[in-house]
Amino acid sequence: MSVVSHYSDRLAVMYAGEIVELGPTREVFDRPEHPYSQGLMEAFPSLLGESKQLTGIAGNPPSLVDPRRDVSSRRAARTRTMSVAAFVPN
Repeated sequence: MSVVSHYSDRLAVMYAGEIVELGPTREVFDRPEHPYSQGLMEAFPSLLGESKQLTGIAGNPPSLVDPRRDVSSRRAARTRTMSVAAFVPN
């Protein structure tokens, strides 16, 4: 995660093959909005801060066999000011 934060300006977090959060890297790291993004940030140790117990990401991953059955990740997804549809690389 430290490499991602150092070398990227924008960050997309994917969960079950879908982008669930997209925004400026610093914003996503400082204020993750989607529950999966929040879990990712809690799952990595700080290289500079004090030591703390790491937490895992609760729950079960969605079904990748039939993703239509698990709509919870879509319901929980929040977007930032830039929509996912606008995320098109040059």
